Amino acid sequence: MSSIARHQLRLLPVLAIVVLWGCFATPTAASVAMLTNRTKQKADFTLIWSAEKRSQHSLEAGALVPVAINNGIRISYKSGERSITTPLQPNTIHYFVSVKDKLSLVKIKFPASPGGTTAPLATMEGVELAPVAKIPVMLLVDDDEPTVQRLWEARLRKRLDEASDIFEKHCRVRFEVVAVGMWSSDNTIVDFKNSLREFELEVNPAPGRLAIGFTSQYRIPKNRTMHLGGTRGPLYPYVLIREWAQHVTKTERLEILVHELGHYLGCVHNPEKTSVMRPSLGDHRSHSLDFRIQFDPANAMAMYLLGEEMRRQPVKWLCHLNRPAKANLHSLYLGLAKTMKGDDKSAEQYIQMLTYALGTPADVPKLNQRLIEATRTVVQAVAEAASQNHGLPPKPSADGNKSPEFYRLSGDQLTNFYVRKAAAAAAELPKAVARKAFLVGVGIVLDRSSTVRYSPTAREICGEVESNTEWRARLKTMGQPTMRGDRAMAQRFAAACAITGLTTPVGAEAFGVNIEIRDSQRGQGFSFNRLTADTSGMAFCAYVTKVDDSLTRLAHSFTVEAFMPQPELPEEKLTWADFIEQYGSAHDARFQAKKTAIRRKVIAMPAFQPR
Repeated sequence: MSSIARHQLRLLPVLAIVVLWGCFATPTAASVAMLTNRTKQKADFTLIWSAEKRSQHSLEAGALVPVAINNGIRISYKSGERSITTPLQPNTIHYFVSVKDKLSLVKIKFPASPGGTTAPLATMEGVELAPVAKIPVMLLVDDDEPTVQRLWEARLRKRLDEASDIFEKHCRVRFEVVAVGMWSSDNTIVDFKNSLREFELEVNPAPGRLAIGFTSQYRIPKNRTMHLGGTRGPLYPYVLIREWAQHVTKTERLEILVHELGHYLGCVHNPEKTSVMRPSLGDHRSHSLDFRIQFDPANAMAMYLLGEEMRRQPVKWLCHLNRPAKANLHSLYLGLAKTMKGDDKSAEQYIQMLTYALGTPADVPKLNQRLIEATRTVVQAVAEAASQNHGLPPKPSADGNKSPEFYRLSGDQLTNFYVRKAAAAAAELPKAVARKAFLVGVGIVLDRSSTVRYSPTAREICGEVESNTEWRARLKTMGQPTMRGDRAMAQRFAAACAITGLTTPVGAEAFGVNIEIRDSQRGQGFSFNRLTADTSGMAFCAYVTKVDDSLTRLAHSFTVEAFMPQPELPEEKLTWADFIEQYGSAHDARFQAKKTAIRRKVIAMPAFQPR
C-alpha cells in the first residue's frame, strides 16, 4: 500500500454513502469498482466505457459509490490543470484524495491471497443476473415483547425495509419478510451468548433463510457497553438483537440491525469511527445532525462480492463460494485484519470460514463420567435382554399351547420388554444419576436409526457409552421395537427421551420439529404423528423425573398403551408447500395451536394423570 493510501485509510474519516446506482450499474454486472471521495470538495469525473460511451458524474465529499462493470473501463478526472485518465479495473477500491491541493486517485492494494502473487484482487467474469437478490427472512420477537403483534410487526418490518434500502444500494441485496413469529425466552438466562444459543435451538428460520430475533428480555442499560446484537458469521441463519430500551433512538436501532446484517453479508469489524462496522455501537454518534449509516469501502466491497455469488448459485457457507470470490474475500480480510487492534479477530475468523463450514452449535452438555457409567449399565442390561430374546424362536402365526415368553418378542411387546429391563437396571443405580441414565439409555436402545447417536446433543455421550463396534453388534439382536406398531414413533419417542434428559423439553421439541421440516422439504412429508411421539417422550421424561417411585413402577408395568396415544390413521403427510399454506411456519399461531392440541392429547393418557 502506498504511503498516501495508507495515510488516507487510517486517518481520514470514513465516507458517507451516496450511491448513484442507476447512473453506474448495469443489471448484468458481476464485478465492481468502489470509488470513494475522501477530500473536502466534490470530485468530478468521467467514466469511459468505450469510444462511443462515456458518462460524467460528481461524487460528494465523503461519498462512496460502487461502479458495476464486466470488464475494465477508464476513469478521467482533472488534477489541477492536468487531465488524468487511468484504468478502473473490476474488484478494486479507489480513493479520491487531495495531494498539494490537487485531486488524485489512489488504488488500494490488498495482500495477495494464498497461491497468488502481488496482484490486487482477482477479477471475476460478468454473468447474467437478476437486478436484486432477495433473502427471505423470518422476523420474531420473544415473549417479553410488550406490544401486540400488529404494532411490533409493523415496527420491525419498517426497520428491515429501511435497512434493505441501504444494502440494495451497495450490493443489490434486499431482505424480504416471509414469516413472523414469537419464541419463548428463558428469563433466567442473563448472558447474551447463551440467549443466542437458546434462540438457535428453539427457532427454525423456515420458510425464511434467515431468522432475525428481537429480544425484550434484556433492558439496554444507559451509558454501558454491552452486546446490542449478535450472529456467528456470514450467511449464518440467526441474528439476535436486543430490542427494548426507551433511551435507544430509532436511528440507533436501525444501525444495530444494519451492523448485524452486514456481518451476515460478509462484513467484519473496522476501526473507522463512522463506519457502521465499527466494533462498538451505542456510542450516540447518531445524535449528530449530519449522521448517516454508512459502510467503509472494504466492507462494501465484501458485501458486493458475496451478493454476486448469492445470485450465481445457492450459497450456504463461505467455503462454498467459487475460487475467484474466495480469493477476493481472502485478500480483503487480510487487509482488514491489519487495521484491527486488540482482541478482535473477526477478520481472521472469516478467513477460516472460507475453508470450512460453520454449523449450528448444539446445546451439548458437559460429559459427566458418572452419568456415562450409569447409562452404560442401562444399555448393557438391555443388550443382554436383547440377546436372550433373539435366541428364542419366532412366534408362529397360530399357536395356543405355549406361553408368549417362549417366543421371540417383537413390536410393541418388545418395546415394553426393553423399557422394563432398562428401568430395572436404573433402579439399582445411585439416585443422583439413575433417572437421567434411564432416559438417555432408553433413547439409545430404542433408536435403531442414527437419529440419537449422531444428533449434536447426544453424540458425545453415545460414543462414550457404546463404541461403534458395540453399537453395530447390539443392533443385530435388538429386533424391531415399535410404539403403536410404528418403528418411527418408537425412534422419535427415544430421541425425545435422550435429548430432554440431557437438555430441556424445548431442545427436544425443536429437534423434532426441525426433522419434520427437513423431511417435508425433501419430499418425505411433515408428520404430526411423529410430533406426537416427540411430545409423548417429553411427557414421559417429566413423569420419570417427578414421580418418586417411577423407575420401580416402570420396571414392573410399563406399556406403550399407557404413554403413547393412538396415531391418526390414515395420516396425511404434508408437503412443504402444504405446510406453509396451512401453518405458515413453525412459529405461526396456527402451528402453535396444533402443537397445543397434541400436547393435550398426550397428557390425557392414563399414565400422566394425577395419582
